[in-house]
Amino acid sequence: MLVFAVVLMTRPPVEEPRVALQQVVAGSTHSLAIKTDGTLWAWGSNEDGSLGLDDARIRVRYFPTQVGIDTDWQSIVAGSGYTLAIKTDGTLWAWGRNRHGQLGLGDTEDRHSPIQVGTDNDWASVTAGSFHSLAIKTDGTLWSWGSNTLGERIQGQLGLGEVEGRHSPTQVGTDNDWASVTAGSTHSLAIKTDSTLWAWGSNSWGSRIHGQLGLSDKEYLYFPIQVGTDNNWQLVVAGDLYTLAIKTDSTLWAWGSNSYYGKLGLGDLEDRHSPNQVGVDTDWQFVAAGSDYALAIKKDGSLWAWGRNSGGQLGLGHTTNRYAPTKVGTDNDWQSVAAGSSHSLAIKTDGTLWAWGKNWGGILGLGHIVDRHFPTQVIVAKEPLLEEFLVEKIPVYPDAFQLEMSEEWEEDMKLFFPQIIFVALYISEDSQEEIGAWYKAQLVEAGWEKEEEINEWELPGTIWRKNDTILEILTAIITEEAIEDVPEELAEIFIGVKPGMVWIMHSVKVEPVEESVKESIEIPKVPAH
Repeated sequence: MLVFAVVLMTRPPVEEPRVALQQVVAGSTHSLAIKTDGTLWAWGSNEDGSLGLDDARIRVRYFPTQVGIDTDWQSIVAGSGYTLAIKTDGTLWAWGRNRHGQLGLGDTEDRHSPIQVGTDNDWASVTAGSFHSLAIKTDGTLWSWGSNTLGERIQGQLGLGEVEGRHSPTQVGTDNDWASVTAGSTHSLAIKTDSTLWAWGSNSWGSRIHGQLGLSDKEYLYFPIQVGTDNNWQLVVAGDLYTLAIKTDSTLWAWGSNSYYGKLGLGDLEDRHSPNQVGVDTDWQFVAAGSDYALAIKKDGSLWAWGRNSGGQLGLGHTTNRYAPTKVGTDNDWQSVAAGSSHSLAIKTDGTLWAWGKNWGGILGLGHIVDRHFPTQVIVAKEPLLEEFLVEKIPVYPDAFQLEMSEEWEEDMKLFFPQIIFVALYISEDSQEEIGAWYKAQLVEAGWEKEEEINEWELPGTIWRKNDTILEILTAIITEEAIEDVPEELAEIFIGVKPGMVWIMHSVKVEPVEESVKESIEIPKVPAH
């Protein structure tokens, strides 16, 4: 029979000295960050290669994982399933989903690792929308590519004066005085060097005008048009059918769709077709627009949130929507913030990374898929691999043996669960009750507390907690049918397995903190029966 050998993963190590975070971005299903040492990190869903990890088999990453080995990344943006980045040499790079040519590589093929866009080395800034991309060069010219419609509906978000999309960067007009640009779902805005604001693309959704361009009743525009006559715009960001901006006097402004969630922060649910000031405060420093919610930082370093809160993305400790800016906690050391579809990321002045909101696919980078309704620290370790985590001993039941898996099987498991350890063990059916009682006693003695009984993948199990470590144990009875159905390529790991045995699977979900220690574990290995 087989024994219980448990490998527990707890908090990942932090580099000493710690390398601070320089920038963080939140996409629709993935997250990325650049450290001050120029390295690039990614986590969350890797559908269509959005993480850039050069392996199509990798589906998710629950912890920040370094992208390649380059140390010259300067800035990065995340769109809907794709990523764009600029290096310190001014070159532009792209990867991920590319069905609309949004990568700018001249085709519609997805990419699973960073690919240089053309050969130019004079890119100054770049932004990513749902399916279109915009960038400014060092000479102040504006460029766009990707989708220019939504389905069969005309949008004009590329600003090229026509409806055709582009698969490679194309210059927008001839002006060379563009200072910054932002891309929403189907609309675009930019600020010129004279601080005037310009907009183009869709101003509606379906047959209803929402006003996200800030140009009253226009349905859509094919090319940039100035928004009003003000020349004191400092920052503008585009969300899903709405826009937020800060003026040089540090006032906050909003316009566009406001139905259901109050994402304009104006205290109601009414759309606005032109810029409206949010409150009367004059100390706004930075603002980020998510799909249906917003985050902002004031000059005193305090963090504020409003709009949709179904996944806790506002960080207020609950899931109730907020129609006006609401302060997040009491901390006043927030430096920058990023808003995704329903998850939020932020960097503090000490360079630490924090995350909260919906945690689908491990997009928060916390090592698990549990939502967080308040800011939780994310540890970006140098190499977050299994062997670097704490291994905690639990006594091994006498006369047990460990199931030996092939290297191929272990590698495949790591593709799907890179930070979750599974140890499969077998015991004979007649000793289940005895060993189960012994094992439970060992867990309790070691300080584990049973939280609940579960049923996952149609397998019964239990969840135990010890401090910040969550241990999940599932049990499967091996039947003759199960053995007969084993695929040929997996047959070698089922050698010696007999009907009536019990397969015990252990996995660990963790809540990372700053430090970790490591110790070894000896697991007795006996030839398979």
